[in-house]
Amino acid sequence: MATMDIIKLHGGSPANFLDVGGGANASQVTEAFRLITSDSKVHAILVNIFGGIMRCDVIAQGIVAAAAELNIKVPIVVRLQDVDLFAPGCFCIPCPVLFIGL
Repeated sequence: MATMDIIKLHGGSPANFLDVGGGANASQVTEAFRLITSDSKVHAILVNIFGGIMRCDVIAQGIVAAAAELNIKVPIVVRLQDVDLFAPGCFCIPCPVLFIGL
């Protein structure tokens, strides 16, 4: 919710808020991208996840799958924060999305 508040503070208008909770899998994340990108009002996708309840590697795998399967025409900005996200051997899949781990 804080992310949406910051976007509004700076003049943006979030089109969607999705709380993946702790039980989502990669295919559900991909399906969420399918739904989001079906809205012509969406000009960009911002993913901001702090791992804990939801594993960020699962989110990342879903985003990578969405980028591969869907013809996404809008920019995707992804911020994932999780202890093990970029551990050696976590996942290595060619993808046009830049992931930033902080």
